Amino acid sequence: MRISILLLLYFGCFVISLKAQGLIGQVVDRESKEPIPSAVIQLSPTPDLKDPLVLMSDSSGSFSYSGTLGYPIYFRVTILGYRTKDGVFDTPSQDGENRHKIYMEPSITLLNQVVISAGKFEQKVEETTISLDVIQPYLVQEKNPLDIQGTFDQSPGVNVTDGQANIRSGSGWSYGTGTRVLVLLDDMPMISADANQVQWTLIPLEALGQMEVIKGASSALYGSSAMNGIVNVRTMVPGEEPETRVTAFQGLYDTPKRSELKWWDGVRGFTGLNFYHTAKKGETGYLLSGNFLRDPGYEYQGMENRGRIFFKVDHGPEGKGWHYGITGGIMNSENGDALIWNSYDEAYIPLDSNSTITRGWDFHIDPRITYSHGNSKQTLRGRFLSVNNNARSLTTNYDNFSRIGYAEYQYQQFFSHDLIVTGGLVGSWGRSESEVFNGTYTTTNLSAYLQADWSVGRWHLSAGGRYESFRLGDRFFDRPVFRAGANFQAARGTFLRASIGQGFRFPSIGETYPNTNVGAIYVYPNPELQPEEGYSAEIGIKQGVMVGEWSGFLDLAAFVMDYDNMMEFSFGQWGPLNAPLFGNGFKSLNIGPTRISGLEFTIVGKGKVGPVDLRILGGYTFADPRHLAPDDVYAYSYYGKPVTYRESGSDSTASILKYRYRHIAKLDVQGNLGSWMLGASVRMNSFMENIDAIFASSFFESVVPGIPESRNTLDGPATLLDMRIGRSLSEHWKLTLIVNNLLNTEHLIRPAMLGPSRQFILQVSATF
Repeated sequence: MRISILLLLYFGCFVISLKAQGLIGQVVDRESKEPIPSAVIQLSPTPDLKDPLVLMSDSSGSFSYSGTLGYPIYFRVTILGYRTKDGVFDTPSQDGENRHKIYMEPSITLLNQVVISAGKFEQKVEETTISLDVIQPYLVQEKNPLDIQGTFDQSPGVNVTDGQANIRSGSGWSYGTGTRVLVLLDDMPMISADANQVQWTLIPLEALGQMEVIKGASSALYGSSAMNGIVNVRTMVPGEEPETRVTAFQGLYDTPKRSELKWWDGVRGFTGLNFYHTAKKGETGYLLSGNFLRDPGYEYQGMENRGRIFFKVDHGPEGKGWHYGITGGIMNSENGDALIWNSYDEAYIPLDSNSTITRGWDFHIDPRITYSHGNSKQTLRGRFLSVNNNARSLTTNYDNFSRIGYAEYQYQQFFSHDLIVTGGLVGSWGRSESEVFNGTYTTTNLSAYLQADWSVGRWHLSAGGRYESFRLGDRFFDRPVFRAGANFQAARGTFLRASIGQGFRFPSIGETYPNTNVGAIYVYPNPELQPEEGYSAEIGIKQGVMVGEWSGFLDLAAFVMDYDNMMEFSFGQWGPLNAPLFGNGFKSLNIGPTRISGLEFTIVGKGKVGPVDLRILGGYTFADPRHLAPDDVYAYSYYGKPVTYRESGSDSTASILKYRYRHIAKLDVQGNLGSWMLGASVRMNSFMENIDAIFASSFFESVVPGIPESRNTLDGPATLLDMRIGRSLSEHWKLTLIVNNLLNTEHLIRPAMLGPSRQFILQVSATF
């Protein structure tokens, strides 16, 4: 009690001294000499800055405190994008030329690479304790992907296999159900209630502000389905000046390298339109965007037609008081999809010319309220997502209707800008009605999480945990998980990091209760399916580089992911002999313990090299995905035959997990010179070494020919080269030519599915 009273009296005397003596200063950029607004200045009479007085610089970079100061006064200045500045004022200051000036040095960083996903608060990407890539909007605007999958696929170490997101070989191919990568839209899950499928086409790629890709288990903050990582798509924030951009494009599919693959006559083309408009009036910001696509597809009945509108409204002062917002989107779509081809020479025609045609209306509505007061911030946000698919083939009805409601309350407390504590409560409810699952199922999910992030000196430390409960029908699961990480700035521009985090994933309705067929292949239910769990760990080093006006990072990471009870669809005789295909089909099973380890190198940078404005994003990932007990029995067939992982795969000599790439390399380079733009992307995946044994068997060859032949022919790495060239015709107009798969390389996406041939896209954009 005495000590507290003495400290209170001491600090009170310090504040009285401040009022008596005064302080005037300005925070400026050391290189440009421009003023820096919103810098936080901490003042204290002691070097440890205990119980500091906190000021903030205004729009001219100035700060002041009335009266005359007693000296010495110790200070610390912090602002995003600059190195923390510590110092001491030894002499009084006056207005004019004699004011104190604090010169801030820019961090060796890409100044716009500020991320939220790592800790649910803004921080510089180099200070995170985990591997995190940032995808900027230019990769959408200049490359013209048809949906957000193409942009996500540009991130080093990731790939999308037939709609299945995969980071560092943590996932394979799961037949459209379940995901180990949680995809978020503005911090909230964008996955369906039934099969936990990512709703890629409902995400507004035209309104992309930034995409953040976290690699490694993130269940402690984000829960189930974040076992392999997360992708957070953050939409644009309206600026002070209104902006409108409209992009129209026309594309066509070139004749495949093997002419027998071309089943269509004449020209096979697609067309589309993207737009967004942002504006801000007073404290209210608006965003309206849209995407319209008519694409007949390169596969027979493989159309992709949609119209989507997205909006966002925000109201309230920045950083204080009440802030309100609402976001929403609605989409009408029609698409065709096929599981397997008719043959290798008819790879773009589905088996028996039978595609599944899906039509429907999907929508989401997301309200949110934020209250900031002093050093605390509270947020309440929610999402209602409805997916209505009328899906049918010539033989089967796949209609499904699912809804999911999601709500999250989050509280953050900022302690002297060195410690941030984030806690929250999350609840979700889902309902699915579908003949595919033989009825109606509901899911409920309740969880609570807590994380602390602490910066002290050159250290950035993070630790947290989460408890999650999940109910699927009459089955109940719950799990606690924890994570911890550290980042140490070893030198200017050199950051060392290490992290470990537990992960888990509950089974989805689509994995537990399917009871349907896809063409001749039946999919069986497994009501006893158990959750998978494990951990991921990594160590890494991020090195900033600066060459003249060009800056960026080199990053090297070593990682390991261990999973128990991993869920995979496995082919076997799960039904009686009188069932379709003699009882053979797919079933989701817990296959046992697995481990994925490897190394990843990433380079990212932007700036001027001579007169050229140069952007680079690339990397190489080596992964070694292994089953740790390939000879253990993990299931029994309908007639009691034991099943092991080794015998279920096409490569019985190794324990490599199925549908994985051991080597992934990517590089995107873009240069702007005056009114011209030139860019190129290279993507390389190594050969998919192990697949389900049935696909390589003589039995399946008699039903679906060409899979062994295609794997023997295309047994090397698949390398794709994309090019783009554009020119600004005026201040507002730009014309761009994009050629995807420039060399017309034939490549397998997965067994019985061939990737598209060369594509030409002519894009016209106008920005006002």
